[in-house]
Amino acid sequence: MAKAASKIYKATGVVLKKTKLGETDLIITLLDTEGKHLQAVVKGARKPGSRIGCACELYSHCELTLNQGKSLDIVTDARLISANRACCSSLMQSFAAAVVAEFVEKCSRDGGSDQRILPLCLAALTALGKARDADLEFLVAASLLKIIAQIGFRPELEQCAICGDSLTDISDSSIVAKNESGVGTQAGANNEELLHFSTKYDLKTSEAGEANGVSKSTLRFSTNDGGVICDKCLPHSQVAVIKLSVTGLRLIKLAIYSRYEELLQMLANCANPLLLSQLLMPIAKEMMVVHLGIQLKSLQFFNTHAQQG
Repeated sequence: MAKAASKIYKATGVVLKKTKLGETDLIITLLDTEGKHLQAVVKGARKPGSRIGCACELYSHCELTLNQGKSLDIVTDARLISANRACCSSLMQSFAAAVVAEFVEKCSRDGGSDQRILPLCLAALTALGKARDADLEFLVAASLLKIIAQIGFRPELEQCAICGDSLTDISDSSIVAKNESGVGTQAGANNEELLHFSTKYDLKTSEAGEANGVSKSTLRFSTNDGGVICDKCLPHSQVAVIKLSVTGLRLIKLAIYSRYEELLQMLANCANPLLLSQLLMPIAKEMMVVHLGIQLKSLQFFNTHAQQG
């Protein structure tokens, strides 16, 4: 977003939030191409047949023309790029999209900017629109971890987060590719690695067995310390740790670094997506609270309905 010398400027982004204003107006919250948080008034948006209002629907990717105001800027024109209606095809998809939107909105409030957040947010909404309801909890958790990693809190998964020593137990768990936002240098995985998760592994301990090609060693993940920790540093960690198998660690890597199309393919071949989300979601929640101090009302609502489903 670049404001010209005049009071009129353009901004492109995704609508994260809408708030009613008066009888016919709206206040929208936009994540722009620079990853910045922008609020503006859309006059007459709630009137039947409003062209500007249609372009500013929730989760829409749009280009806005704005006029600078004293407190909030005014949207004078809008062009719809993509409506992203698929992410609201079912009730659970709408709940899942609300989690991603609320998290991105809260992360962008502090005035920071990252041009890769908008493509990542749009990719998440697109994936949620393609997913089965059974896959949504995993995709929500993966999206939270991707965004957390992108804004600077990527967990250490290759070496001890405390002393920096390489962990031999995970030397075979490196994965190569890039996700939509280009997070990091490690990333996604090939199809064989993704389909590796189609069977029911025990991801938290290490009882999957060597018959499945999985190491029996147990790893420990500490959110406060910033990642995996070694046995030597375990006594020095002042917080509770999460026990992981090597397979569980691979899953965290896949969630953070894989493209959404790869994750959707993995989930399509997964016998029990709930098993995967049961590992991933608690880690995503804890990282949000510990590193960002964020708790999401929409996530509590989504989890309640996911459990009922």
